[in-house]
Amino acid sequence: MAHHGIGPPGPAQHRGYVLGSLTMDWNSPITSKHIEEARARGCVLQGPGRNHAFRQYRLSCGHTQEITLTNMRFGAFRCRRCLADKLEREAQTQGCTLIGPGRSKAYREYRLSCGHVQEVTTQYMRNGTFKCRSCVGIQLAKEAASRGCEIIAPGRTANSRIYRLPCGHEQEISNKAIYRSSLHCHICQLSKLKAEAKVRGSSLLGSGRNAKYRRYRLQCGHELEVLTETMRLRPFRCMTCRAIYPVQAPDTDRSTFGNVLDRS
Repeated sequence: MAHHGIGPPGPAQHRGYVLGSLTMDWNSPITSKHIEEARARGCVLQGPGRNHAFRQYRLSCGHTQEITLTNMRFGAFRCRRCLADKLEREAQTQGCTLIGPGRSKAYREYRLSCGHVQEVTTQYMRNGTFKCRSCVGIQLAKEAASRGCEIIAPGRTANSRIYRLPCGHEQEISNKAIYRSSLHCHICQLSKLKAEAKVRGSSLLGSGRNAKYRRYRLQCGHELEVLTETMRLRPFRCMTCRAIYPVQAPDTDRSTFGNVLDRS
């Protein structure tokens, strides 16, 4: 079988083409098959690869790349050079610079417009849906300091941090809560709810149906879900024995006290 004039054997067109320690027979039926498989993909077989599973090809874009025979057969490949050029253009569109590979095929390492270096998925870079984690951290630290707090550790997700609050307690708080200034120490809040229940002769047992309710054991021994605001300020009735708590609500006149209970 004559040589196809596709690969690199020179004018002699000898039977075996040697690259390093690997030899490929250009006149064999199997090589002819590989040539046709490459041609079907718009590529040109150029020579042997790193081992028996690979070959060197010139792709339709003009770049040369080593690809497995199986991937060439099924078209399961793309030009790495063209991909790198595409990713570089996408990064430049976002004001960033592609540096190199990332933790997986989905990631690359970039220098962002702010100057920080970060791994970002290629899709997020393409769409511009990413933020510099270093800049976010700096801004969060400033926001926390303005509220008397301090970041001491990362949170369970990228959207939270562990803070030391002005009271001295440590707590995980979402980034949004810091920006909204909606900071509440859970430990201090629990102590406050327990103290308010004690004033009413009750004890706090745990959470209620939602964030506004808690479950209490009343002085009569029965358990009841009560609004925390009601436990703090208003009279309420045990739904089991109908006992009234407190006997008289502080800073509440008898007419108001009676009207509230009549509706319960």
